Amino acid sequence: MFTKKHLSLFLFSLLLCFFLFPDISFLGARNGVFLWIKIVIPSLFPFLLVSTCLLHLNLISCLTPVISPFFCKIFGCSKNGCYPILIGLLSGYPMGAKACADLVKKGDITKEEGQYLLGFVNNASPMFITSYLTCQCLQIPEYRYVFYFMILCSSYMVCLLYRYFLYKRKNSSMQNTPVICDEKISSFSISRALDCSITDSFRTITKIGGYVILFSLLGQFALSLPKQLGIFRYFIICCLEITSAVNQIAISDFPFKLKIILALSTTALGGISGVFQTHSVIASSGLSLKKYCITKFLQTLFLFILLCLFLIVFC
Repeated sequence: MFTKKHLSLFLFSLLLCFFLFPDISFLGARNGVFLWIKIVIPSLFPFLLVSTCLLHLNLISCLTPVISPFFCKIFGCSKNGCYPILIGLLSGYPMGAKACADLVKKGDITKEEGQYLLGFVNNASPMFITSYLTCQCLQIPEYRYVFYFMILCSSYMVCLLYRYFLYKRKNSSMQNTPVICDEKISSFSISRALDCSITDSFRTITKIGGYVILFSLLGQFALSLPKQLGIFRYFIICCLEITSAVNQIAISDFPFKLKIILALSTTALGGISGVFQTHSVIASSGLSLKKYCITKFLQTLFLFILLCLFLIVFC
């Protein structure tokens, strides 16, 4: 059992490592800052700002009628539940989770539906998969949309499994309430909502940055382990943080097909950093982190099977 004594020993060991190996600590922290500033902020902050502004202005009621006829049938969700799905398709960790948590806290969807949606809307961003992973790291741009589609398929397989075996949608009065869109919004309301959205977005992006830097630093220590440990080093890196892990897999001497499987499976799993980022945005919503982790393991398993079949048939 993990106790305060174990935690204190672990943190003291970290401090000791930082003191004894300052060059590794500096390099890991620098790489984490680079990833945060160059990749995380440009790809996530616009989505954070706009999605938070939508919530502050109560504009989701105007958006859901457009997408609900399609999403409700495909995903078996309520009208309000369509919004986290849309955010999950357009952005990356942990925006899908944040959208679910925000709607649960506002009472727009039930906790049960929020848990159901959380299982498949929280994925890596399209920009990360189609640009960074496929083009920059693996250097196979012709497969960028294929791999993105496969990650979405594995996510939808989790959706179907959860929907038909665990999730029982309740016909509550909240979900059957007619969607009303208020046409009148004052300039003061817009200005106030924008101020709050910017503050909330910077708070969230700073949290995410802290986790990226921390786990990038830990990953640098994993890279410094003896090369004789072989694939065990990469296993540790993949479990920590996906951005640096994908890059290290790409420059490794593994067979190319194995690189593809490892890089995409790592991306689907999200790493411990992704789990902590998700926990930071769902902590006060009552959503279960344990159930979320189980669904991510299932998605990774489904993606692994899809990738193996794809590589056998087409490569």
